[in-house]
Amino acid sequence: MVSLLYAGVPRFALALLEAGHTLAAVVLPWLDEDEETWMVVQACVEQGIPLFPAAALTNDATPDERAALEALPAPELLLVMGFERKIPAWALGLGKRGAWNVHPSLLPRHRGYNPYYWTVRKADAVGGVTIHAMTSEYDAGDILAQQDVPLGPGETSGRLWERLLDLSGTLVLEVLQRVDDGTWPTPRAQDVRLATHAPKPTEQELSLDLHSPAEDVVRHVRAATPEPGARVTLAGIPCVVRGAAPGPTPPPGTTPGKVFVVDGLAYVAAGEGSVRLFNVEREATALDLRALAGEP
Repeated sequence: MVSLLYAGVPRFALALLEAGHTLAAVVLPWLDEDEETWMVVQACVEQGIPLFPAAALTNDATPDERAALEALPAPELLLVMGFERKIPAWALGLGKRGAWNVHPSLLPRHRGYNPYYWTVRKADAVGGVTIHAMTSEYDAGDILAQQDVPLGPGETSGRLWERLLDLSGTLVLEVLQRVDDGTWPTPRAQDVRLATHAPKPTEQELSLDLHSPAEDVVRHVRAATPEPGARVTLAGIPCVVRGAAPGPTPPPGTTPGKVFVVDGLAYVAAGEGSVRLFNVEREATALDLRALAGEP
């Protein structure tokens, strides 16, 4: 099987090992006390696989870390999945056949840090996963494989993250199996005219516009759910929201942003219609919106 230098989330390291792939080394983006991380650590210790911290694959690597990586029996590929650090040119050259990244969008759409948020926020009908060759420019290398997935009703960025994580693992294993059978993917250049960007959303981009139609407000909240949460000010109180659904027609004369109660449930008037907001927090403390009904 193809030899890999793997850098990324622990669950994929486990999947690669379980599938019988040879890992020349593993670089973990973090070292948390979660079960998957420690399963990877244990597997690396038992199988004699060198284990490195995230910084070792960046320009922050110590001389010893860089030397150790460069001294490895050269793997055929550097495979990166969910690794948020900038990988320099010297590290991209560690694989004899180059470096691949697995990106959770249909490139060239949504290049960047948070494609989950922007896929939902922009009301895309489909999302997906792209395996692409890595270059010095983020998410700009040739496409090697893609798989799309339709967005479901009520899709949140958190749910999309889970679905694309599963899809990423499946696609990578399928492509590596074809490589093991002797068929390497044919590169396809990205059409830069179609490129969009998916940066980390700013506080302003997370702020709800309650003058928009309720449908837009709900989608905005779902794009920010569960993290980092949408921002909104209700009755003068700054809040974080992690859930929304369409509500009833507001009472006549109710202005956007006004909280009102129907049958014991609180709603917020929008530019058109209203929304019911869930998991509303004020300074990290749950807030009952019914208390704000009637406030200006």
